[in-house]
Amino acid sequence: MRSGLLPDWEPRRGAVTAWRASRSSKDAVRAAATEPAHPSYIQRRHFVDAAGAQTGKRRSSFAVVTFDIHDAYDERLVAEVFRDHLRRHSVYHTWVEHDGGGYTGRTIAAEDIEVEIDPAVGGVMEADALRAYVDGDLPDIAEWDMFRLIAIRPEETPDRFTLAFVVDHFYSDGVSLGIVLYEFVTAYRAARSGEQPRLPGVEGYHAYCADEKDHCDELTWTHDDVQRWAQLLVRAGGHLPRFPLPLGLSEHVHVPGRGHMIESAVDAAALDAFAEVCRGAGGNLNSGVIAVASMLDAVVTGNPVYSMLTPVSTRSRRSQILSVGWYTRLVPVQFARAEDPLDFAAVIAGAQRGVEESRAFARTPLHRVLEVLPSAGGEAPPTDFAAPMISYLDLRSLPGNNLPVTHDMHVYGSVDDSREVFVWLNRTPQGLDVNVIHPDTETAARSTAAYTDAFVAVIASIARHGRVDPLEIAPQLDALRTAAGREAVAA
Repeated sequence: MRSGLLPDWEPRRGAVTAWRASRSSKDAVRAAATEPAHPSYIQRRHFVDAAGAQTGKRRSSFAVVTFDIHDAYDERLVAEVFRDHLRRHSVYHTWVEHDGGGYTGRTIAAEDIEVEIDPAVGGVMEADALRAYVDGDLPDIAEWDMFRLIAIRPEETPDRFTLAFVVDHFYSDGVSLGIVLYEFVTAYRAARSGEQPRLPGVEGYHAYCADEKDHCDELTWTHDDVQRWAQLLVRAGGHLPRFPLPLGLSEHVHVPGRGHMIESAVDAAALDAFAEVCRGAGGNLNSGVIAVASMLDAVVTGNPVYSMLTPVSTRSRRSQILSVGWYTRLVPVQFARAEDPLDFAAVIAGAQRGVEESRAFARTPLHRVLEVLPSAGGEAPPTDFAAPMISYLDLRSLPGNNLPVTHDMHVYGSVDDSREVFVWLNRTPQGLDVNVIHPDTETAARSTAAYTDAFVAVIASIARHGRVDPLEIAPQLDALRTAAGREAVAA
């Protein structure tokens, strides 16, 4: 599975059809009664970011998930699959607005959702024109229908076509994009056979938001969840994590993001060997990659405590497993550095404890905590914070885990303003993909290149020897120190 930013998307040349919500659907949602709405805290962050945009559309980030359908193209059936997906998931049913005093929403009945072909698109389109359509046509936060479906039909493959589902991140976390693939492939295959798709029932996202609201309304300075965050921030020096290398940005300055991806940066055999070492030391691959990141941080900064944010899934009930929405929260992983920062056995022991302790943070949104902390006179990072993130995901464990490979799934994000570095580590049957998004500056490009080179080199060394060989990775660590502006030292 390849991922990147929208400019990286190179769709095959072919005849294009695009669908959007019908005019009758948009009229229905506008006519719906206005009621108090309770979007999740991470949705609110997307809403605020979009509403506060200084240039262009008032839009948060969006994603494009593309995949191939190995069957003949049937325009009517594709439209029905798209419509049924929108009807199935309640996250798409409410048009959220903010009136200055709070959030309100207009909710459309599922059966009133219909789709129509967008007349602005048609015929054979080149890649640049298709990318421009996606970037220019998707509505902003002031509208409801922040989703599109595109079909691309190359002449040379009449028995195969590509679908591209475009959605604002207000509606969708990363796992939801995999759910889109699973649903569309399953439903289209069934429809072509004249059958109803066998999709399990899903819980509506509104129920999840209601649970979050009830919990967040109870939070005060003395609540255990708030106290955990307060203590963690003290140990971290009063601030959220920061990428350890320079990015070439002044404080509070935003620049467009830029991405680079290394497919199978660690091949399957080496990754299996690394995972075995992790298990032998009492950890797993998740704590293993966190341990490697902490080793690089220690080499560069010498900080006595390592802190990093990582996303965790909050799909805790079976009925939520295939539900589209934002079932993700950021949790902190924090632990003291080992006496020898390159002693992997000692480092992963701390990382494993940090990962296990991070589970206690999963129930409470960080953004809500940052609202509560100042109420007691304490200091807290701003709610519009920028902090790095490391995400590890074993794609093999997802529903329909073979589908991303067999259907050539790719994910592309919008080019958004960036102040920090985000690292996605995805395990596939072929190995470990490393995807990095960083501010588009020369300094950030050099820093992240040195970081990923060292990251991969450390994993490879551990896979080969069961430990870090300092001599073997000395060139990468020296490059890391050089990027940090520190003098390289002999191993």
